[in-house]
Amino acid sequence: MSYDLIVQAAKRQRPHNRELERLRSRVVGSEVLGCCEVLDFIDEGKPHLLTICLTADEVMAEAAYAELVAVAKEFGLELHDPQAGAEVDLDNGDRLPRMY
Repeated sequence: MSYDLIVQAAKRQRPHNRELERLRSRVVGSEVLGCCEVLDFIDEGKPHLLTICLTADEVMAEAAYAELVAVAKEFGLELHDPQAGAEVDLDNGDRLPRMY
């Protein structure tokens, strides 16, 4: 099982290249996100920045989800849940996406 989440620019405003590099380093260097597959960084002016596939292990997925929420808040980004067809409410305190 894989549960995808898309990290994207808020309000269609992409971070500058320096911030994209800092984001890349933060995600790739995260021990917690090491259990997840990081698919793509898109640098072509689209709001979609990367896709993260949460692991099937629920305990590890919870930690990874909390880390993604923290990263999104830190960088002023959004998390889009394509399974639910909506943005994740970063302040709702859920331990996992509702459809996980």
